[in-house]
Amino acid sequence: MAVNEKELLLKTPPFYKELLTILSKKGKIKPPEKTPLEFANTIALPEMKIITEIYYAVRFGGCWLTDKEQSEIQTYLTKIKKTKI
Repeated sequence: MAVNEKELLLKTPPFYKELLTILSKKGKIKPPEKTPLEFANTIALPEMKIITEIYYAVRFGGCWLTDKEQSEIQTYLTKIKKTKI
């Protein structure tokens, strides 16, 4: 694995950062002591759990998103933006 790939794996994927930003604007801030999955389970939205599972696969499993998956994530993020939590 090249150095740039290692650095990339150490970073939070942009889609998850966007999710946290959307949620913080709705007053839902992830406490540092909660894992992403624990936090997702406190929010009753199936899209939240789906995005979190994808986050784990990308962040810790080294998976890369296909164009279709990226599009689906954007659809989920848009739905979360429009949903009252």
